[in-house]
Amino acid sequence: MAVLPYIQSNFTSGEWSPRLYGRSDLDKYGSACSELKNMVVFPHGGATRRMGIGDIAGAKTTEVRLIPFQYNRSEAYVLEMSENTFRIFRNGAQVETSPGVPKEVAHTFTEAQLWEVGFTQSADILYLVHKDHAP
Repeated sequence: MAVLPYIQSNFTSGEWSPRLYGRSDLDKYGSACSELKNMVVFPHGGATRRMGIGDIAGAKTTEVRLIPFQYNRSEAYVLEMSENTFRIFRNGAQVETSPGVPKEVAHTFTEAQLWEVGFTQSADILYLVHKDHAP
């Protein structure tokens, strides 16, 4: 059986679960996608690639984890967590102790524990937890 081409210009129903692929009886079927990877859907129907991440500074080591922290509406931070060290980025720039010297904060997590660390934010406090360390 031949497959008929289908021109789709509206993606406002977003990305659907594989369980809904055969549900052509649903009204939103014609405006849904099976995959919208790295895309932003416009409210008026179209879609575009999402913006990427800019390279502000090279990573300290090969194994790092980025942790977001929103202090308030105008101040956003990203913590670069590597073995035993945090480096801090604020509003798109690296925080420095003096010109050219990045601010680093010590911690006790090893490289093997980086992806096991849980985190949550409560107002202006970031809590980091791991089964082998006190919060």
